[in-house]
Amino acid sequence: MDGVLRGLPAVQAAREAGYKDSPKLGERVRKMMRSPTVGATIAEALAARRARVEVQVDEVLQELLSLLRSDVKDLFAEDGSLRPIDQVPLALRRAVAGVETHELWGKDANGDKAQVGVVRKVRLWDKPKAVELGLRHLGLLRDRVEHDLGPSFTDAVREATARRQEKAGHAQRTPLALVAGGAPSLPEAGGATRTPGFVAGDPGARTPSDGQEGP
Repeated sequence: MDGVLRGLPAVQAAREAGYKDSPKLGERVRKMMRSPTVGATIAEALAARRARVEVQVDEVLQELLSLLRSDVKDLFAEDGSLRPIDQVPLALRRAVAGVETHELWGKDANGDKAQVGVVRKVRLWDKPKAVELGLRHLGLLRDRVEHDLGPSFTDAVREATARRQEKAGHAQRTPLALVAGGAPSLPEAGGATRTPGFVAGDPGARTPSDGQEGP
């Protein structure tokens, strides 16, 4: 249970709790996690932890606001020296990520080792990141996801469309049959074919008797 509350995967939490590692452990853990009793117990433990911590949304936003409004000027006294930590405003202290102190050593007038100075480095939390979080909270900044399908996908779609159009156009054309001499013939009812200008008795036929020379 403690491992699950710390965010560990359920199987790893079970191993930590003392369950014997076996090929069936995963299925056993999944079965336990589906149990209404186990689910209710975990939910109750999470609620109790939130009550103990007592972190509210307003407090989180207040911390963010302290970082957004931080001014390094308040770290220094009028003479330019770094203020003692208890003299730094609380809002600015919350914006401090860390302080490094480096002692400088040298020799005194007698040639003995002595401390000659102290260098302190104050590091603040990332302000641009705080600005980004503030904009997201206000709904002024949202992620935009772009999908680049690439030329290969575009070409494939174009080719598929062309094949489909070609197939549809071919289906709409009237099929032609060829007869001797290479002249096209049109299908008629009953399966017979008619060749324009070459079949006797056809009103539209052109024959040598019409003054035309035969083939």
